[in-house]
Amino acid sequence: MGLLSRLLINHRECSSDNEKSFKLRTPVSPMSPITRRRHRLLGWFWRNTAATLGLGLFAFYLGGVYYLSRQGWIDARLADARLAVEQSTAAEGMFVRSIYLIGEKRTDPAVVKSLLQPTVGRPILAIELELLRRRVEALPWVRAASLERAMPDRLVVRISERQPVALWQQGGRIALVDDSGTLVPDVLLEPFAGLPLFAGQGAPAAAPNFVRLLARTPELTARVTGMTLIRQRRWDVRFDDRVWIKLPADDPEAAWLRFAREQRKHDLLSRNVLAIDLRNPRQWVLRLPPGERLRMTIQNNGT
Repeated sequence: MGLLSRLLINHRECSSDNEKSFKLRTPVSPMSPITRRRHRLLGWFWRNTAATLGLGLFAFYLGGVYYLSRQGWIDARLADARLAVEQSTAAEGMFVRSIYLIGEKRTDPAVVKSLLQPTVGRPILAIELELLRRRVEALPWVRAASLERAMPDRLVVRISERQPVALWQQGGRIALVDDSGTLVPDVLLEPFAGLPLFAGQGAPAAAPNFVRLLARTPELTARVTGMTLIRQRRWDVRFDDRVWIKLPADDPEAAWLRFAREQRKHDLLSRNVLAIDLRNPRQWVLRLPPGERLRMTIQNNGT
């Protein structure tokens, strides 16, 4: 074996002996139970201390915000910022110059524009749209309204109007009813004299549904001269100012459509009757004028 090989073997043996001797000289002693408990307590203390400190700082922050809010400081600063923005945009020409109205048919445009006239010349970002919307919706024909800013200088007002469907008579007074069953106040009634006339307590709310039923039988609707809601449950319908049709409380639609079919076949409304009671679907009852039954009996006996 050469010299170089012997030197390498001796180096490896010395290295392994040194490692063994080092491992024997530095043993790792296990941590005692008391030490481990102390470490756990210290870790728990610092974790909870940090959390408590964070919660305390957050509560202090909220308390400060609440105090400043109660003192009006935050509102004042927001108002100052809003005013600064409004003034700067107005200086750039962003103030109301015109009002554009969409959707009006029965609403007078001059009334809407006069209502919004105070906004002309004001900074467009200073306009309180919600307040103006409520004012526009207070007009008689307006069901709903929306306002929006059209930069840089225009207010756009969109209107959805009420649709009149009937008249309601109560206590000698007549009011207009829209398609939601709501009364339309402070309007002229002459243009709507041809609408169906309803009477009875609760009739406005029930009228729109019955008007839709009338639209299905135009040949009958043309002869209707009045409708009365009885005990807020069922309808009595007057034809030609002469004959009353008594509809049932349950399923009046079926009874009405059946009567329309029988009218087409037998022309019941041309008979000498005062009323036709449809409340019993198995047997309709006809009310005759006084003496008509006797006249019919004599006539039948004579033949």
